Parts: sequence; C-alpha cells; structure tokens
Amino acid sequence: MGFIVRKSKSAKQNYYLAEELWKPKRTERVVPRDAAVAAGFRSDMTYEQAKKRASELNALKQTEVRKNAAISRRVREDRIVSAIFVPDDLRAGFEAELAETYHDNPTRLNNVLKQWAVARRIVSELKLDPKDFFVNRTKIHLRFSRQARPWSPDYIKKILWVMNLWGAYISRERKAFYQPVPGLSDTQLVLLR
Repeated sequence: MGFIVRKSKSAKQNYYLAEELWKPKRTERVVPRDAAVAAGFRSDMTYEQAKKRASELNALKQTEVRKNAAISRRVREDRIVSAIFVPDDLRAGFEAELAETYHDNPTRLNNVLKQWAVARRIVSELKLDPKDFFVNRTKIHLRFSRQARPWSPDYIKKILWVMNLWGAYISRERKAFYQPVPGLSDTQLVLLR
C-alpha cells in the first residue's frame, strides 16, 4: 500500500493522487483532494514534485512497517524469555500466594503486584534463575543503576524484597536451597543514582 502520482488529463491540475491497495488483488483508489492536501500535496505542485513527495511518504511508511515488525519480533522474544525464567504456572501460583497474603488490603496487594511486574521484567532481562540470584547479586544491583530515571532507594528495596519473595517461593516449589539477594546499604543506594 502506497501513494502513486498519475498525470492528469485535466487542464486545471498537473496530477492526481491515487492509493495502491492490495485487497484480494492490486487496485488503485483516487485520493480525495482534501486528503491529498492533508498529506502534503499542494495544488500548485508540479508532477515531479508530487512524485517526490509520494516517494518520501512511501519511504516513511516502509520505515514504520519495519519498525513495527522489529517491535513485534522483540515482544515475541521477550515473551519466550519471560516464559523460561518466570514460568506461567509458577507465576500464577506466586501471584495467588500474594493475593492470599494481602487479601485484606487491596491497595497493598496492587502495589506489590506492580513491584512484582518490575521484578519479573528484571529477572527476564537478566536471564537469571532464582538459584543464581545471590551469585549474580552485583549484576542485579548494577541493573538498578541503568535506569533512564533513577529509582528511589526505597523503591529499589521493595523490588529486591519481591525478587527475594519470588526466589523463596521457587525454592519451596522446587525443593531447592535459596540464598536471598542482600539489600543495599543507604550509601550503596545513593551511589547507584
């Protein structure tokens, strides 16, 4: 789908704008004059200028299509990685345990689930299994310093707390040992910013 400029037989205008459509087969639809003006096609443009503008718009559209394809590919890859490091069945069980723990305080439950979403993203991003959290604690701590907007020390402590809850839950489910990620001192938290 793209814009095509055709020479006009009319004496009033040099060209007309058509849109190429691929429904079941290739067709062209004439673009109304007001829509053409909105797309940047002025009535005083020559045929060559209009053709140049159409190629610019088509190139922009191709770039947008490529960006969307790259984004969807990345989302698919992220889902696969997330499913490996935070399996759906264990995640559902963990979230049910959180809901049971905070059933009397829905606001607190909502906040903990938001923190869990951030912790889940970090676990997937770093590709770490909970048994490896302690060994890779520096990697986890450095991840907090790579934020576009620095997180507050209190928020970092909350994310670490939820990550440790996740590790303890996994260790219970898998009947394995879990050594929690140590918290950061206030001085270390300030240095991360």
